[in-house]
Amino acid sequence: MAKPICRVLPYALLVVCMPSFGEIRFNGFATFATGLTGGSDESLYGYDDSLSFKENSIFGLQVSSDLGDGLDATVQIKAEGSDDWDTVFEWAYIGYELNENVKFIMGRQRQAFYLYSQIVDVGYAYHWITPPRGVYSLPFDSTDGVSVLISNSFGAVESSFQLLVGRTQTEISFGGQASELDAKNGITVNWTLNYDWFSFRIGHTESKLDLAIADIDDLAAAWTTAAAGYRLAGFNDIAGRMESVTGGIQIQEDDASFSGVGITIDYEKFLFVAEATRLDLSDSFIGTNDSAFASFGYRINDTVMVHFTHGIDEDKGASGVLDGIPLDLTGGTVPQLDEPLNQLILGTQAVLSSGNEESDYNTFGVRWDFHSAAALKIEYTQFSNDLNRTRDADLLQFAVSTVF
Repeated sequence: MAKPICRVLPYALLVVCMPSFGEIRFNGFATFATGLTGGSDESLYGYDDSLSFKENSIFGLQVSSDLGDGLDATVQIKAEGSDDWDTVFEWAYIGYELNENVKFIMGRQRQAFYLYSQIVDVGYAYHWITPPRGVYSLPFDSTDGVSVLISNSFGAVESSFQLLVGRTQTEISFGGQASELDAKNGITVNWTLNYDWFSFRIGHTESKLDLAIADIDDLAAAWTTAAAGYRLAGFNDIAGRMESVTGGIQIQEDDASFSGVGITIDYEKFLFVAEATRLDLSDSFIGTNDSAFASFGYRINDTVMVHFTHGIDEDKGASGVLDGIPLDLTGGTVPQLDEPLNQLILGTQAVLSSGNEESDYNTFGVRWDFHSAAALKIEYTQFSNDLNRTRDADLLQFAVSTVF
C-alpha cells in the first residue's frame, strides 16, 4: 500500500533542503569460504566433515562522508554466514579532527584489541582466510563510546596512540548458548609504532563484566538452595562457604582485562607476524586464557604467497572456587544432604575444568591474487589438544576475498 503523501512529503522536503557538505563514499568487502575436517568424528572452528559455506563467509559495506571542517561520519554494516546473514551495524560514529595530530571519535567503533583489529573483517587485507583463532578469540570487537587518537611522527617513525572509554552490551554465544554480555566502564589504551617495513603494537583493556549464562545461573541457584538447606539444619559455617561459591562461578561485576602485543616485519619478499594476548577473568570460573602465534610468509612472485603459522593456546579455569567446601561429607549428621552436595561439587568441578585447554596448531597456506581486487586462499590446519586428544582435528579451507 502506498504511503499517504502527507506522511512522505516532510521527509522529501527535508532531503531537498539539506545542504550538501561532501560526497558520500561507499566501500565494500567480502569473503566467501568453505571447508571440511578430515574425519567424521572431527570438528574445528565450526566445521565438520561435510562442506560448509557459512563459516568465515562475510559481506560488509562501509559508508562515509566528509562533512567539512574536520567533521566526518562513518557507518559500517556486515552480515556473516555463521549468523544466517543477519545484518548488524559494526560501526556508526562521527569523527572530528581537532588538528592534524588529534582526532576524536564518538559512537559505535572498533575496539582495538589486536594488530589487525581495524581490518579484521576485510579478508583481502591479510594473508590468512581469518587471523589465528586462538589470539583473535574475543566474541565481540566493537563498542559504544568515545576515543581520542593522537598521531605523531618522530623522524621516520610514525606513532599512533589511542585512548577509548566505552561500554559494550551485546548477545554472544557461550558454550552454544545465547548469553547477554555487558562490559561496563571499559578503558582501552593502545600504542602503535611504524617504521618502514617494521611495526609494533601494544594494548590493554579493562572493564567490569556481567555475563549471563543460563547453565551457570542454574548452577549458582543450586548452590544457593543447598546453602539454605544446610543453614536450616544448623550448619552455618558450611552454608556460608557454599554461598561464596555462587559469587565465584557467576560473572557479575567481575574485573576483566585483555592485553596484547604484536609485531609485523614486511620486508621485500618476506613477511613475519607475531602476536600474543592474555584474557584475565580470574574472578570468575573462566580464569585466564593465554594465546600466541608466529606467522611466516614468502612471496614467490607478485601474485602468490605461501605461508606457515604456528600457534599455541593455554586456558586455565579459575582455582579456589571450591576452597573451604568439604569434598567428602559421608558420615555427616545430615546424610540426606550429603549425596546431593557431592553431586553439586562434581558438577561444579566439571564446569571449572571445562575451560582448561593446552593446544597448538600449524597452518599451511597459499594466497593467489588472481585479480587486482580479489584473492584465492587455501589453508590446511593441524590442531592438537594436549588435554583431550579426541578434539584433535585436521581442517582444509578455501576462500575468495575481495574489496570493492
